[in-house]
Amino acid sequence: MGKTGHTNLHRNIRSLRKANGESQLELALAIGVSGSSTISNYEAGRNNPDLDLCLRIAAHYGVTLDALVYGEFEGALPEESEKGERK
Repeated sequence: MGKTGHTNLHRNIRSLRKANGESQLELALAIGVSGSSTISNYEAGRNNPDLDLCLRIAAHYGVTLDALVYGEFEGALPEESEKGERK
């Protein structure tokens, strides 16, 4: 099956954010959106980020756009996050 139709975008945004120990507000500030409600809407699938924001989210987490949209990040996540910011 090709890459038409269903994506994992909303689930992946949430999984990557949680795996990196970030709040919705921290992600919002990092990618330049207005607030945590914007991220909440993306994670709930109520809204989708535009291409520019998808690219910013992917860059923020060090993943490709393809992986952000179609990948499977729930459960096992890359151990690449060494931001030194523990909560």
